[in-house]
Amino acid sequence: MDDKKKSVATQPTYGQRFVKRFPSRHKDPKRAEGQMRGLASLIDFIVPQSKSEVALEAFTLLGLPKPVRKAMSKAFKSLAPKYKDAVMDTFNEGQAFAGDWYKKRAKNPAFKKMINNFMLKTADQLSNKEAKSFFEELTYKNYSVNAAADPEDFSMMLHNRFKVADEVERVSKKYNSTPKKFIRSLGVHEGSHLISQGDKGLGRVHNYIKETQKKSFGHYKSPPRYGYNYMHGSYGYHDMGIQKNVMIPSETYSRLMQVRHDIGLHPQDMNAVLDGKKLLTTNKPYSDLRTVYKEEDIQDMIKNLPAVVAMDMKVNEKKKSN
Repeated sequence: MDDKKKSVATQPTYGQRFVKRFPSRHKDPKRAEGQMRGLASLIDFIVPQSKSEVALEAFTLLGLPKPVRKAMSKAFKSLAPKYKDAVMDTFNEGQAFAGDWYKKRAKNPAFKKMINNFMLKTADQLSNKEAKSFFEELTYKNYSVNAAADPEDFSMMLHNRFKVADEVERVSKKYNSTPKKFIRSLGVHEGSHLISQGDKGLGRVHNYIKETQKKSFGHYKSPPRYGYNYMHGSYGYHDMGIQKNVMIPSETYSRLMQVRHDIGLHPQDMNAVLDGKKLLTTNKPYSDLRTVYKEEDIQDMIKNLPAVVAMDMKVNEKKKSN
């Protein structure tokens, strides 16, 4: 399992490299470890994962004068209580991604045939991060839930436990992701629920997803009971709770959006080919989808939804008119 799941999540982040270079000097080893872990997590949420990070790291590793290090240490201590704010900002980046992606895909001529002003308005609101977002104790049938959305209240919720750096790191590792990417992906999922307004706003996409399910089931006429179990890291019986959830079209749609986010798929890229074998064991949203859909059907939905629906409907309308 460990060999199969080697990824960027196992590589030291900039924050981890920073605290290794400038460790805490607290006399209590446990307190020192806690300070460094918290500081590393905060830095990873604040510092962008880009070329500027590389430049900053190069500057850091050259060594900083003692007065500068002391000033930085003081500044980071004052930022430490704001960790939860950095987490929420990242969560909101996810809703902006969902809105931006939808609007850019809407520019595709085929997709433009089926959009409506309400959904475009919702996407605009998400792009501007207008959906309310807050921390809350989230449970469903005595199980902890990472995040949730309320379309009627136009709000997104993140579990209270993610106010704490240790918990964000622990859960993100289970999902084979970095803390920032994991939280942002949750925002993408919930933001997509706000765009779709549950199943209400999916329209023709709802029907297309249902038809795709039938196609994946084949002559069995039901989802497979056996397959890869992501959380166990082995093949076995599917988690029936996850499978039942994925059967809901809006949940399928939100996971498709997460996969698009996680692999960096551009909205206008209609020719992307997924590495299904790799994603099955390294990407939780994709693995969830595989509890219901065949690999080739996920590929089609990732590539075409919802543009293909407009094209199919247009063809069907022509057939009826003839």
